[in-house]
Amino acid sequence: MSYRVVVTDTALEAIRGQARFIAIDQQLPVTAARWLRRVLDAADTLADMPRRCSLAPEDAYRSYEIRWLDIDDFMLLFTVVEETGTVLVIGARHSRRLPRATDLPSG
Repeated sequence: MSYRVVVTDTALEAIRGQARFIAIDQQLPVTAARWLRRVLDAADTLADMPRRCSLAPEDAYRSYEIRWLDIDDFMLLFTVVEETGTVLVIGARHSRRLPRATDLPSG
């Protein structure tokens, strides 16, 4: 089964924030553009076999299943909605940042 991948506004803002950090703070705009493309391409791979990814630490904070995809120490947090055939990317963070339940939708 192939799923439709949807990146929420919250997750997209976290991804763009990391790209801005790379481009501006680290003064690497070309690297930031390449990184952003790599992350979005990786999100698209969730259309096939999203459950290949492990449960995220954030899974302990919510009643729904949360999995993660690691892209160079950057985590895409997502849930699989079988009823609609959708993979919903609900958050993103650097792997060194501690999980925070307040960053995730409640249900």
